[in-house]
Amino acid sequence: MTSNKTQDINRDFHNALYVLKNVIEGINVKITTISNPISSVSESARAYLDYHQIMAIQKSFLTRTALILNHINNVQKQLSKISNQHELIMMCSIIEKLRNEYFLLEQVYDYYVHLINTRSEFGMGPLLKGCDKIAHESLKVGLKGLGYPIPPVACHLQYGPGLHIIKHGINLWDGNKNPVAIIKIERIGFPSPRITAVIHECGHQFWHITNGLQELKNLIYSVVFKETGDKELSQKWSDWTSEIGADILALKQANFAAVIGLAEVTISNPQNMFRFIPGDPHPNMILRIMMGIETVKLGYGNGDWDIFRNTWDFLYPQELADNISKGLINDSLPIIPKLCAAICETKMECFKQKSLNDLIPWNYFSPTVIKNFLKKDASDFNMDISDLQTNPIAQLSCFRIMQMFGGRTRSSIRDQMCNWLLSLAS
Repeated sequence: MTSNKTQDINRDFHNALYVLKNVIEGINVKITTISNPISSVSESARAYLDYHQIMAIQKSFLTRTALILNHINNVQKQLSKISNQHELIMMCSIIEKLRNEYFLLEQVYDYYVHLINTRSEFGMGPLLKGCDKIAHESLKVGLKGLGYPIPPVACHLQYGPGLHIIKHGINLWDGNKNPVAIIKIERIGFPSPRITAVIHECGHQFWHITNGLQELKNLIYSVVFKETGDKELSQKWSDWTSEIGADILALKQANFAAVIGLAEVTISNPQNMFRFIPGDPHPNMILRIMMGIETVKLGYGNGDWDIFRNTWDFLYPQELADNISKGLINDSLPIIPKLCAAICETKMECFKQKSLNDLIPWNYFSPTVIKNFLKKDASDFNMDISDLQTNPIAQLSCFRIMQMFGGRTRSSIRDQMCNWLLSLAS
């Protein structure tokens, strides 16, 4: 009887051991199918990635799969030394952890496959590649004076309002670094002049690379407190640092076009526009637009943006705001010009004792520079699209000027932007 019981235990032990080995082997086999998202998509999708994007993604996934394969190898070694039921039960938790690690890798893989596959949609591949070029140029403008390398950037289409960036260098779901800055483009706005929002997203990457957000946060707090003596208001403004920083980068490059783009993306009912939401990293939309206008005025004086401010005030009269939001706006409006000036003019350690004005002088993308690309009536470029290979940031602003002041229809602007993006991608 004892012998039979021993045989049963021995059989159960080896069966359980087999089950666990089988689970590990299943993960091991599956790893080979998600080791390279580039090779998993169609030729039409990967054709519109450049060499640097491809190499960054492939290198990253080689590292990712090597790490999990090493983990698998260690678990297999542990399993080979199992000698009793208790150790088998303990291995179940270890295998669960391994499986969860695989699922996180799979999540990163699926995200990159989706990102690349949006380039296989009919006609979209070269347009998104052109958008990559805009993002690259935006980062180059901000970072070239600091000696930082420009990370690869890839844009992709996704449903829903607004743009979003997953920054290069942050940890993704599996705990490993993101190899490419990924910018989500909203379908409704592509292609259109509102893709100036890409520059805002690049602003987030810029502050991440320069590691300057804390210094900017301290600056914003100190300016607001100096002007108002109000700690609560100073804290509110400093809590909005990440979005303010990205907005300022977009305004330094796309100036008035960035203001119009922001308004177009975010326009909503008055309650939403005025509302202050605790914990939201964005200022309320009225303050964001006012800050955009004041930043442009700081660089270029009076202009069409003053008329736009009157229009905005007419569309969103302050009496529609709730009392809390009205108080916040009234307390904030007088300090915005000085805050914009401080952010642009202060020499910062993260910029190697340079200011934003040093890195991106106002004359780089001034209204004069933009008008130099346009006919006098602002209805079109004064040169062929194929010749527009320099200064794509200024040219992007040109489309907004043509749409606002040149009498152009949205559909004609869209068609011309398609040709322009194709030219950038070539």
